[in-house]
Amino acid sequence: MKNSVAFIVAPYGFGPSSKAIAISSFLPNSIERVYLGDGPPLEVAKSSNQFSKCVKIDFLQPGDRIATILSSYSVLVFINTMRFVPALSKTHKSLIFVDTLAWLRDSQPLCLHLVKAYFAQSFFRYNVSSELTLNANFYLIGAIVPKTINVTIGVTKEERLLSQVNSPIIHCGGLFSPVMCKGADIEFVHQLSEMVKNIDEPLRIILPKHLHHCFRNSNTYLSVIDCSPITVHKHIIGSLFALTTSGIEFSYESIILGVPTLFLPPFNASQHLQLTYYKKIFCQSILFQHDNELQQIHSNSLDKETVAIQKRGMSGVWKNQFESIGNYLQNALLSDKRSAVLKAVMENQKEEMQSVGHDGADDVATYIMQEVYK
Repeated sequence: MKNSVAFIVAPYGFGPSSKAIAISSFLPNSIERVYLGDGPPLEVAKSSNQFSKCVKIDFLQPGDRIATILSSYSVLVFINTMRFVPALSKTHKSLIFVDTLAWLRDSQPLCLHLVKAYFAQSFFRYNVSSELTLNANFYLIGAIVPKTINVTIGVTKEERLLSQVNSPIIHCGGLFSPVMCKGADIEFVHQLSEMVKNIDEPLRIILPKHLHHCFRNSNTYLSVIDCSPITVHKHIIGSLFALTTSGIEFSYESIILGVPTLFLPPFNASQHLQLTYYKKIFCQSILFQHDNELQQIHSNSLDKETVAIQKRGMSGVWKNQFESIGNYLQNALLSDKRSAVLKAVMENQKEEMQSVGHDGADDVATYIMQEVYK
């Protein structure tokens, strides 16, 4: 199919799907775009209206079967997965890999030589391994955020004040994964709901739909938000502060939009490792005890360590961490001390963000267009 691109997106949380949506937002409508994924991220992709169609696929199916499905597309973009790359490399020349976890890889992916371009999203000032950077097809890029956020960056201070929401916003990330322990998502949200019960100020929370019921009888000041990566900027901008899991997507989005960003406990291995790094550069943003127990884990053991983190969380660690956050909110951030604290947090984060940039999605989209129109 001429002038077409297919995104094959890992079904882990909302991170990979938000990257596909961000890149697609920079592509012209003249390019046919199909999203291939599974689970809740597939529904998020549909609601974003950034794709010509969204297709459910089984990631366990044989590669030759998916190769048949995608045989007519000009360019194939793999996001946080190289599943099917060997099979598709036999029939396609334009294979692109987009990786948001390059910073923690201690060795290069086995299929790296089969893709034409490998785009790695920067992780603040963290140095990517030379195992990756020395490859001729490697490109280090800035934050991969949607076009709507890039446009919003240019909004004047006066316009921001007019749209200001003020109340803090909470973001729980994609509380789902093929490797989630049974009941871990419910327990995590339960501890969050216990924390906000004692806060007598307006709060807003972005949460996967399947967990909205957990807040039906919660704090009367709390409102649950349903949005997509394309519209999330409307809820972030002007917020007093953002309280989020340590996944890189929402962290980048809120810092880029000038909102002081604080962190919730991690519920998977990549969040844990990112939080360990944040502890070094954003120490004021972590309001609970965070140990470095898993600091030496490798990129090929993330699933195993995610299970360990969730089991520890459900055994009482999350309860203690959320209590610490709640106490800090009550005593500092929701009192007359908050202005100085949040100003210091924002200045620190803004400085670190300058090393990253925010044109990652545009860079990938530009490369895709060059391949499509060859």
